Amino acid sequence: MTFPPGLVDHPANDPFVVVVWRSGCRTCQYALPYWQRLADANPTAAILGVCQDDPATLAEYCRDRGITFSQRSDSGLRISRALKVSIVPSYWLVGPSGDIILTGEGWDRSSLESINRYLGGTQEIIQPNEDVVTFKPG
Repeated sequence: MTFPPGLVDHPANDPFVVVVWRSGCRTCQYALPYWQRLADANPTAAILGVCQDDPATLAEYCRDRGITFSQRSDSGLRISRALKVSIVPSYWLVGPSGDIILTGEGWDRSSLESINRYLGGTQEIIQPNEDVVTFKPG
């Protein structure tokens, strides 16, 4: 399966990650700092948050919580509908050719680490001594 071309801006011929979320979602609130860690650990990777909130709410939420990876408002749900999102967070790892390598919903610790390894990460995002749940539904 391939990711819909032209739906989001991303570097050509490079892998990228898309995370659809909204600020009122408790699982998104839990997961977003770990997506930020992924972005920090892989600074050359294209990681895009697609937030279902309006631009002002998105900007305030990210500013207040130190979320600095690239974000885009999807308050009209155009992207969410095109991706058939029914649960947030939802995420996609897309390979250089546009093929979907991995997709999921909710918080899944092992998926985050798999994405990190695919992107070339050399250290775990979550350290063994951290108390982080394995899975949390959206």
